[in-house]
Amino acid sequence: MLLAQQASATVLAGGGGPGCTAAGFTNGIGTAALLSAPRGLAISARAQGYAAAVWQLGASPWRIYGRHVLPNIASTLIVSMTLAFPEIILLESGLSFLGLGVQPPATSLGSMVGYGREYLTRAPWILLSPAAIIVTTTFAVSLLGDWLRDRLDPTLS
Repeated sequence: MLLAQQASATVLAGGGGPGCTAAGFTNGIGTAALLSAPRGLAISARAQGYAAAVWQLGASPWRIYGRHVLPNIASTLIVSMTLAFPEIILLESGLSFLGLGVQPPATSLGSMVGYGREYLTRAPWILLSPAAIIVTTTFAVSLLGDWLRDRLDPTLS
C-alpha cells in the first residue's frame, strides 16, 4: 500500500514540480480511507443490539455514541491511525529523499538523508542521524499505538 501511495504521489508531484505540493499530496493520499474507517465502524457498532436497546430506553445520540459506540471502536481507530502515521512519515521522507518534497531552506528528514549520501564514506553520521530519527519515530508511534490499544480495548480486559 505504501509503495502505491509513493508511486502516485511521485507522479503527481513530479508533474507540478518539487516542493510543498508533494507534501500536500503526501497528506492527502489516504485521507478518504482514514475518514471512512471511523464512519463505517460507527455505523456497524450502531447497528449492534446494545446501541438499539439504549436508543429505546431514551438515550440521546450523543450519549449512545460517546458511552457505547466510541469505547467499542476506539481500539480499531487507534490501530489504524498509528499505522497511518508512520506511513505518512515514510512517504514524506521518501519524496524528500528523491528531491520531490520540501525544498531548501525548509528541511525534512528525507532531504537530510539525501544530502548525507554524498558524505557516507567520510562522515556516515550525517546520513545515519536523520535515518535513525525516522526509524525511532515510526517505532515509537507504533509502540504508543499498541500500548493505547491494550489500555483502551474493552474486549482485552
